[in-house]
Amino acid sequence: MKVLRIRALRGPNLWSQHTSIEATIVCSGPENNINTIPGFEARLRECFPEISLLQPAGHHEAVTLAHVLEFATLGLQVQAGCPITFSHTALTPDADTYRVIVGYSEEKVGKLAFELAQVCAVQPLKILLLM
Repeated sequence: MKVLRIRALRGPNLWSQHTSIEATIVCSGPENNINTIPGFEARLRECFPEISLLQPAGHHEAVTLAHVLEFATLGLQVQAGCPITFSHTALTPDADTYRVIVGYSEEKVGKLAFELAQVCAVQPLKILLLM
C-alpha cells in the first residue's frame, strides 16, 4: 500500500458536510482483496481487536487494504471518544487507486488515527507475506 496524498478537508466537501481526512491510496496485488490472504483478518484483529466488520452484511465486493485503513481510522477515533460516524472508500479512475475519506472532530486526532491505522493495516500483511 502506498499513500500518495493525505489532506484535511476543513468543512463541507464533496464527500460530507463535516470535516474529513481524505487520502489517496494505491493498493497492489493481494492488497486489492484481503480475503485472498489466509489469516489476514485474524492477524489484523490481534493488532486491533475493536475493528468493525470488514465485510458488512449484504456487501459482496472485494475488501481492499484501503477499506481496512478506512475502518481502522474510524474505529481508532471512536475509541478515543470522538463522535465520528462517517467514512467512505471510493475507487478512482486510476487502476488500483482509492480515496479513503474519514470524518474527524479534531484534526490532530484524525491525522494521528490515520497514521496509526496504517500500522494496524499494513503490519499484519507484511507478517503474512513474509511467512
